Amino acid sequence: MSNEIFDFFEKGQKALEPYGQLSELGMDAVEKFVNLEADIASDMIDLTVDQLRVLGTAEDAAGFTQEQGRLFTEYAGRAQQRAAAWLETVTGVQKAFFDVAKNGYEEAAAAAKAAAPAKATRKKAA
Repeated sequence: MSNEIFDFFEKGQKALEPYGQLSELGMDAVEKFVNLEADIASDMIDLTVDQLRVLGTAEDAAGFTQEQGRLFTEYAGRAQQRAAAWLETVTGVQKAFFDVAKNGYEEAAAAAKAAAPAKATRKKAA
């Protein structure tokens, strides 16, 4: 009897394994997105500091405008890199979730079917 119970729980654990994989993928995705957000926030802080530096060191309006244009070009390039990294992360997470869901569903269904107790068959009364 104890072997049957152990087998039942082992099969149940196997059936729920894809949910654990999805949970791990979710946590990895959150970590990646938090890192991307931190990078974006860091760029914003850097831009603010650079703009204040330009404001404090500019000798005339033309110099100020020229430096603002340089900063705009530099930080627009950074923003494009961040957007590309964001899109790559979203695509990777979506693919990983789809793969686990597709493969996990089939594995979970097979494991759940194997874990289901056998149905008792009734004998017909003679």
